Amino acid sequence: MEAERKTFMATVLGNSLQKSKKQQTPSVAIRVRTEYDVEEPETPVRMNLIGNLWLTYKCMKQTVKTLQEAFSWKGHNITDFNEPILVGKKCQIVCEEEEYQGEMRWAIVFINRPGGLRKMEGPELTKLIADVQPMVDEMVGEKMDIPRDEGEPPPVEESGEEISSSAGKPPPEDFDDLPF
Repeated sequence: MEAERKTFMATVLGNSLQKSKKQQTPSVAIRVRTEYDVEEPETPVRMNLIGNLWLTYKCMKQTVKTLQEAFSWKGHNITDFNEPILVGKKCQIVCEEEEYQGEMRWAIVFINRPGGLRKMEGPELTKLIADVQPMVDEMVGEKMDIPRDEGEPPPVEESGEEISSSAGKPPPEDFDDLPF
C-alpha cells in the first residue's frame, strides 16, 4: 500500500542548524505551521511540523536547490540558517502519513516554493520576454519601458478624466431631489 500524500500551504515559524539524534546527520531544520490543504483551500488545516534539509554529500545539491528556489536564499554560508532568516516565509510542503509510536502523523517529504512551480530565470526568461512582450504591447496598444522592481505592480497612468461611480453616467445636477 502506497502512503497517502498531501500538499499543504505553510508559513515558516523557525529554522536552525541541527543534527539528528541517532546518526548525528547535520541538517537545516525548518519548523512550519500549515494553513490549508492546497486541494481544499477553503478548509483550514493547522499543524506544526518540522522538516529537515539534510547537509550530506548525497543530499547537498537538492538542499541548496530547495533553499534557493523555495526561500530565495542567495547566500553562500550555511551558518545563515543558524539564525531565523526564514521566519514568515511561505512555502508548500508535501507530506506523507507515517506511523510514529503507534500513531499516524504527517511527515514533510518535500518543501516547495508557494504555488509549487519553478520560477523561470536567466536566458530562458529573457527569450520568453523577447518573444511574448511584443504581442502584449500590441494588445495593450503601447510599449511601457518603465523599469520597476521585481514584484512591484505596474504603474497606473492618470488620464485626467474624472471617474464617476455611476458607470459612465453624469452625476445628477440637483442633489436635493435625491430620495435618500
